[in-house]
Amino acid sequence: MLRRSSRPSGGKGHDYTNIRVEDVSGEQATVLANYVVYRTQDDGDTILFSTGRIVARITLGDQPRFIEKIVVYDTCRIPDLLVFPM
Repeated sequence: MLRRSSRPSGGKGHDYTNIRVEDVSGEQATVLANYVVYRTQDDGDTILFSTGRIVARITLGDQPRFIEKIVVYDTCRIPDLLVFPM
């Protein structure tokens, strides 16, 4: 039996892979990861929307928090002059 997703059409799915801790010094760590974003269009088709990598610095402690998060995209299907939140 096939079921429809509860995600509304026009939604996006994000996947993170190869998450690795690159450097730990004191109360901070640098973390690297690859990402991929899929977009489900209004007609129900899903397309590859964006791929790339993330470089993040986080604080360590009771509640880890981002200090800096840099997203570098390799490919992107974002139309020119439009803004799409990712």
